[in-house]
Amino acid sequence: MLEDILLDDVAQRKISVFNQLLLTANGTYSVHYFEQFTDFSYARLNSLFSEIHEDLMEKQGLALLTDQGKVHIDSSTLRDIPYSQYLFRKSLPYKFLLATILEKNYTIEHFCRDHFISRASIIRRLQPLINYLKDFDIQLNCSKLQLTGKENLIRIVYLNFFWIASYGEDLFLALDETKRGFDLFDAEDHQWMTYTEPREWYLLTTISHLRIQKKHFIIEPPFKQLAFPKTSMSFIKKLEKANVPQHFIERESIFLSFMMFYWSIYFYADDPRIVYVKAYMESDQQPLGNLIERLEAFYLPLFSEKQLSDDEKTVLNTNLFTTCLNHFVIKDSLPIAINFMESCMKDQNPLYEPLSKKVRAFLNEIILNTEFAWIKNCLEDLVYIYSFLLLPFYERSNPKYQLNVGIILSPNAIFLQSLFDFLEQISFISVSFVSSTSEDNYDFYIAASKLLLPDKIRQTANFQIIPLSPSLDYQVGLIDTLHKRYKLKSAFLTV
Repeated sequence: MLEDILLDDVAQRKISVFNQLLLTANGTYSVHYFEQFTDFSYARLNSLFSEIHEDLMEKQGLALLTDQGKVHIDSSTLRDIPYSQYLFRKSLPYKFLLATILEKNYTIEHFCRDHFISRASIIRRLQPLINYLKDFDIQLNCSKLQLTGKENLIRIVYLNFFWIASYGEDLFLALDETKRGFDLFDAEDHQWMTYTEPREWYLLTTISHLRIQKKHFIIEPPFKQLAFPKTSMSFIKKLEKANVPQHFIERESIFLSFMMFYWSIYFYADDPRIVYVKAYMESDQQPLGNLIERLEAFYLPLFSEKQLSDDEKTVLNTNLFTTCLNHFVIKDSLPIAINFMESCMKDQNPLYEPLSKKVRAFLNEIILNTEFAWIKNCLEDLVYIYSFLLLPFYERSNPKYQLNVGIILSPNAIFLQSLFDFLEQISFISVSFVSSTSEDNYDFYIAASKLLLPDKIRQTANFQIIPLSPSLDYQVGLIDTLHKRYKLKSAFLTV
């Protein structure tokens, strides 16, 4: 978890308490009320609420505590506050990372002076970050504020941390960059950004520029005839004007294009970049042999209840291919942003564990082949990411695990259709329209009024009333309720 790397104990406690606020109904509560939900004493909670109050006042001008010292909750307002990001940006390890890329002739003594902290204290606070970087053979020289190791991995680490913490804003502000969006890019690159966030791409080029200024260049790529068009031509021209050696310019060009076309997870089959990835995936030049064919033979039987559409299969195969290709670059683990979600993924998805066992068994069989023996070095990464990619289809194709939701019909068909379409997109839910007289049994019911609920349903707690108002912000609370029901149902079933 990113919290474990960047935040100290106090900040992690504040996030824990803030998350509890998001689960609490609107109203005003005494601090004592929250003792039942945490392991913190009253004195500790009082201190944490005071600090969170000060943070929210600084961040949003929002008062959490009343004049009487009680906690006032407006959940819709609190949900709009990126509190974790706020704490990330204030953390010393994050500020230290910023200094390693922005500052010149800057040492740990300068950092300690600027942040009023001792050398021993900052090194202690940096230890989780140092340990994380070691997993990828990246060394952090605390005295000189330098990162050394494989340059492509260092830039990806920077990209992950700066993007998650501030969407690159801290770097843009430090460099006085005022532009945002498509006007940051060459016109020729706009066509590839149908499903790409411009700020993230500009953040990567900014990181690359700053690292090149410090004479850190990309390693030789291990690929033959990668398929992609040239991108970032204005960036390349800057390198040429700076008299960067041509072989370094070529590597930088390949790196940026590779990141544009082969690093991202794809979501839509009409993404214009997929054409190039597919061309390479189907060529004789790609280094993964018949891996995709073998993966298909593995996963298609898992989805027999509800087969993939052609578009779904295209997107899934593309993501499976690029995931393995990325790891093939160094034949080892990678600093991938979605790895920060791993514990959450395992906790929130009951089918993750049985699916990951099947994925692990498949990969253990694959690595018996000499050409795939390198997968041993990153087995845990691939088990997690492949399970992550396959999970929505696996949930959808296991009807006994899906939460069967019945929407009881009412006159407002437009709103009901909107609700139905919303729920149908959620992989762990099977949704149907039903009448109040239906004899079919569902795991959960949704109705516009209690009057529409049969007595047998009203006597249970497996329903939610949603008034017929399309503008009502019901989605967040409803999804939370349905997911809890889904986990409860899944806990009593076996795959």
